[in-house]
Amino acid sequence: MQLSIGMIVKNEEKYLDRCLAAIKPILDSINSELIIADTGSTDSTVEIAKKYTDNVFHFEWINDFAAARNSTLDRAKGEWYMFLDADEIFKSCNDIIHFFKSGEYKKYRSARYTIRNYDNSDMKHYSDVLSPRMIRMDGTRFEYAVHETFQNFQAPTKILDDIADHFGYISDGDLQKRKSERNTKLLEERLKSEPNPPALLYLQLYQSYNLYIDEKADYYMDIGMKKCRELKNYTVLIAFYGEKAASYFRKNKWDEIIEIAEEYFNLPEDIKPGTLGTDAEMHLLRAVAFKALRRNDEAITDYLEFFRIYKSIENGKLQSPDMLVYCFAVAVRHNLANALIELLECCIETKKYQIAAQNLKIVKIPELYDRPNIKELMREEFLVMTNTGTYNRAGQLYEQLNDEGRLLLQAFVRSSIETNENPLEEIAYFKKLYKNDPMLSALLNMLEEHFKTGNAGALMHKMIADGYGAYYELLYFMLKESVDITPLLRDTFDLHAAAVFCRNLFDDMYDTAAAYDVDKQTSPQALLSALRVFETIMQIMIEAGKDISAVMAAWAKAGSRFCETVEDLDSVPSQALGAAMANNIIAARKQKNYKVCAAAMKLLLKTYPAAKPIVAALTKEINKELADTNKPRQVTEMDILAKTVKENIKQLIDNGEFQQASQLLDEYAGIAPNDPEISELKLKMAQ
Repeated sequence: MQLSIGMIVKNEEKYLDRCLAAIKPILDSINSELIIADTGSTDSTVEIAKKYTDNVFHFEWINDFAAARNSTLDRAKGEWYMFLDADEIFKSCNDIIHFFKSGEYKKYRSARYTIRNYDNSDMKHYSDVLSPRMIRMDGTRFEYAVHETFQNFQAPTKILDDIADHFGYISDGDLQKRKSERNTKLLEERLKSEPNPPALLYLQLYQSYNLYIDEKADYYMDIGMKKCRELKNYTVLIAFYGEKAASYFRKNKWDEIIEIAEEYFNLPEDIKPGTLGTDAEMHLLRAVAFKALRRNDEAITDYLEFFRIYKSIENGKLQSPDMLVYCFAVAVRHNLANALIELLECCIETKKYQIAAQNLKIVKIPELYDRPNIKELMREEFLVMTNTGTYNRAGQLYEQLNDEGRLLLQAFVRSSIETNENPLEEIAYFKKLYKNDPMLSALLNMLEEHFKTGNAGALMHKMIADGYGAYYELLYFMLKESVDITPLLRDTFDLHAAAVFCRNLFDDMYDTAAAYDVDKQTSPQALLSALRVFETIMQIMIEAGKDISAVMAAWAKAGSRFCETVEDLDSVPSQALGAAMANNIIAARKQKNYKVCAAAMKLLLKTYPAAKPIVAALTKEINKELADTNKPRQVTEMDILAKTVKENIKQLIDNGEFQQASQLLDEYAGIAPNDPEISELKLKMAQ
């Protein structure tokens, strides 16, 4: 038998079924067994467990986790042993299955996978721990009543890709504290009972207290590091250094991180022999600290060292004893993308684009771009590509991104072309790069036409007629080119969705709409289409709390242009007439004639009731202007100084000290020449 999976459970009905269902692929795919020790459940835990294995037994709880774990080891028949908790649910077990089916397990003595600890039910906040959970069964045992661990977890260790979600602390905010209090009590009892407590016990006490009592945690940190030196247990001492740096990281104590990392890297060789796994953690923590302090050159060095060492850990070349004791806080796979992004930011700020380009492949594209800040990341990537003069990465990106990412990439391709000194050369380059993609090819043809002839409108209309797929972004390009938007506004076209899409994709969407040249529209229908687009854009601007003044001016001008194109004003639709009336509102507001402004808005509503959201937004803006106008002016330090100077001048005049008064008055007039009291003071002095 290849693998025995052991568990200890008590009242775990909430997650147990999902936990066991998630590992069933392991039980089905490889020669394995599941052993479950129940320590006194009163719910349906045992019944659930028996659905998945016949090997369920009762173990009398004796306040000793290692003893409970060892009871499952005693029944294990596999070459390897793996343990997990009932509130840990695998996302996938594929790498574990492959590890055994491929025979790779024969090369290793132990293995780790990631435990993802969630803090709350929204599953947005979590920490990853690369946990030692699998070991070759060569007489191994668990030790320690709390924070039980394998006695002889040995290298070489395989780092597995699989992730187990841990939900143990989500449902009850006090649960983590209660468990920690229970653990610390057992650990304190052990500390008192052992004449020569091991160094690891102090580390476990620190870790338990660190969850809820900082002072006690700090105490065990200090005494633990001293004990490690006394006992010459340098493996645990290294772990303490990692814990100390991580504790500073959680408190944003950047200088302290740098100081403890400096101390760590300068430890003598008998304490820190060469490169250790903890080095990756310390380099990353120090890199983050340097970046926070804007010491970007030093941050870059540490980020690069982190990636170098992490690569050695992941491919199994670096296996050091400290990795069996210290669970990394930040140097885990989930943080690779974050670390790469931070490295890019440092390189861009210091203009070290070649370093950025050389390291972009550290993280796979789908992993890197599966994040909320995809737009900022792509902007950084294009800055790197632009400044290194090669866009090969853009081709790789397009092949591996999802639809949203591809549309963003299109926007950055366009921006790169428009800001280039030789846009046609840039277009030719991208056309070769994306020759097999119809959507990007169409976009590039449109841009090529624009730079060759200055008018891509006809090509845009042809693209619509030919069924070009990405209609939404065409709205932006048609506004930018000031071409007739009518062909785009078919019955099936969702204008509001398109406007929102373009707003999210293009930073200058609102400015582009405001700059649309209505004078180029010669037909009434083109102007009506423009009015419809302007109204929709103003609607989303109002929803976003943006100032609509600039787009409203374009809307009003389009309404006036429409009225100029028709002979019979009675035939003008209310939409165009209302927009034309908005010119009166704009003029009155500019002159701060709010009474006329209010009357014009009232007339607009009567003529075109659909303009109600626009009028409401304008009313809000005007009321704010009125409030600012009527607000009493704040007395400034300059006001107080001016008052004091003028009183001094008056006093000098009253005392007959006219020469000094005249000199002080001249100085004051140079500072505040428009003060009306200057003339009065001069007149008083002349009398």
